[in-house]
Amino acid sequence: MPSEPPPSGRIALVVGEAEPLPPAYDVLGRQARLVGVPDPEALERTAAELGAARLCVIAVGAGAEAALRLAAGRPELVERLVLVSPPELGGGAAAPGPPVLVVRGTADAAAGNPGRAAAERPPGSSYALVYDAGPDVASDRPEAFAAVVGDFLEWADGFAVSHVSQALNP
Repeated sequence: MPSEPPPSGRIALVVGEAEPLPPAYDVLGRQARLVGVPDPEALERTAAELGAARLCVIAVGAGAEAALRLAAGRPELVERLVLVSPPELGGGAAAPGPPVLVVRGTADAAAGNPGRAAAERPPGSSYALVYDAGPDVASDRPEAFAAVVGDFLEWADGFAVSHVSQALNP
């Protein structure tokens, strides 16, 4: 069952995660009503069913492709976009309208060289590496994941790694 609405009224679709969501999302539930969308192909349908004027999308792994399509095709709908351990994105991809954060773990072998991975993110997006986390950043480092994604949901355009400190809970 989706979480209760937070005071902000913000809704975040978590693509690639089924409900109940992993514990790392508990803290984020204070900033947004979280709705798990296990099948990336159901993203647009789920967004329509919620009837929200604006929403955030947190896409895990392969869910990034569907999230980028939604953000590019419906920029008026997607307020913020978080891509967690996405597959190779290709640096030539057009930037979607909303602010974008790409999150990867430093121990994610699929990410390869962190510098190359940062260069391949969508143009104009923010990039955060979470120390000692693999591709499942939310499970490997739940506190660090919640801190960086929570700050981005809160601050978006003013996002600068963390407004509490410049460390991602090393």
